[in-house]
Amino acid sequence: MQDSATKLATLEEAVQRLRESASFDRADPAPLCALGDAFVAAAEADADGPATLRALCSALEDGYGAALRVDARHAEARAGAGDARMALARALTAGGDEAAGQEALRGAEADYGAALARPERLGGWRERADVRYNLACCLARQGRAEEARQLLGALIASGAVAEATAREDADLAGLWQQA
Repeated sequence: MQDSATKLATLEEAVQRLRESASFDRADPAPLCALGDAFVAAAEADADGPATLRALCSALEDGYGAALRVDARHAEARAGAGDARMALARALTAGGDEAAGQEALRGAEADYGAALARPERLGGWRERADVRYNLACCLARQGRAEEARQLLGALIASGAVAEATAREDADLAGLWQQA
């Protein structure tokens, strides 16, 4: 297992290569989505370090945002942006900025909703279920427990998510406390 500094160095190299890759075909959002993914991975590797917010903002602007400027309906970019905004909301809230965290959650909800508007573009059943699960987490973090429960209940009933897994998710903790 790599230490955080080694992971960050590896991810920085990946970011540089993905930037180069994206420059070859400016009409292809895929390398830009991968760039967003690399920035999110860097934020996770930094784990509440000083570069976390910067990496998440880069994921949103230079990665997923750039992909969406190429194709505004690109479902993978929308889902990735939703994931980055969820991570940003967690970081902002942990840092004491609840208002900015809630704003990030509203953005994540919009991104997930846009991705789910064209579910056929998300890939297979698993990818679609993952986006729905993340939307349930987003709704729960916004205090919209009933909506989150309905969505999560459907995912559990379909076998997409195990209830035990959902009960361990910190984003969903409020659902179980209110139930």
